[in-house]
Amino acid sequence: MIVRLDPCGLVCVLMIYGCVVYADYVVTIWMVMPVFGESIWGALHIAFFNTLIFMTLFSHARTMLTDPGVVPILKNGLVCFDASYLEAKTDFALTFTSP
Repeated sequence: MIVRLDPCGLVCVLMIYGCVVYADYVVTIWMVMPVFGESIWGALHIAFFNTLIFMTLFSHARTMLTDPGVVPILKNGLVCFDASYLEAKTDFALTFTSP
């Protein structure tokens, strides 16, 4: 997990999460409850919408806290990937060959 303490990024994340939570409040209290009341359909709509909200926030948090460009370094200081395994072909395509 990689966390960068960028003030602008943290403010943006808090604003986005606040907007999502406010949207959840508006849909639940002001849209679903007046139409469906406390029926089973209202509960199902709220549960479905909250599931979507959870998946949205969870996937955004996973994306925000990881960096797919990071190459892990082994304990001995060597990088896991050795560039000598790449060979340039005549058609300018790089292929991976085993050692």
